[in-house]
Amino acid sequence: MLTYVFATGFNCKVLYHNRNRRPEVEAELGVEYASKDELLAQSDTVIVIVSTTDVVIDAAALKKMKPTASLVNVARGPTVDTEALTAALQAGEIAGAGLDVLDPEPPPTDHPIYSLNNVILAPHRGSATVKTRRAMAQLCVDNLLAGIEGRELLAQAN
Repeated sequence: MLTYVFATGFNCKVLYHNRNRRPEVEAELGVEYASKDELLAQSDTVIVIVSTTDVVIDAAALKKMKPTASLVNVARGPTVDTEALTAALQAGEIAGAGLDVLDPEPPPTDHPIYSLNNVILAPHRGSATVKTRRAMAQLCVDNLLAGIEGRELLAQAN
């Protein structure tokens, strides 16, 4: 939703791709469904916002993008192949990237992505709003109390 609000504020056409087409979202927001290949080929900016850790953007996907396009990853590091992205940026296959996450995170200090002038790296702080941090802290407290009291944990790693 935030991406939509941002894009429409600049009078941008918004394409989206999802496993399942969402006609109700299209009608409500005025966005247009596109296949992944169509989205990559037509977009000036591709924003990766997925919950998966599967690679969504690899070397083949980057080659489908315009050389003037930018890639933004605010999802998970593994959703974008860091090595393929670095190579595409170095070769000028795409114009730039904005990255809140990488794989590995952080990359080794000598990784070439740090030296590229067409990359903006953020310190994975996308969830750092005061409201979100308070909710995360409260979940920790509630989970700890549930464990002490022998109740089912609200959040756990299996």
